[in-house]
Amino acid sequence: MVAYAPDERCLVDALGGWLAVAKIESGSNFLKLGRLGNVSKRALDQSTANVIVKT
Repeated sequence: MVAYAPDERCLVDALGGWLAVAKIESGSNFLKLGRLGNVSKRALDQSTANVIVKT
């Protein structure tokens, strides 16, 4: 199920905005970040992504 809301709380629009800002056209939606804020080309671990999304 995808949650849709007609305002800024819309998860579909939020994901679309993230993909546009991060310039992600294919592959993983979420990437690992290093200690210094460097973005890795490797995908974020699924269990870590779940914790972030549920928080």
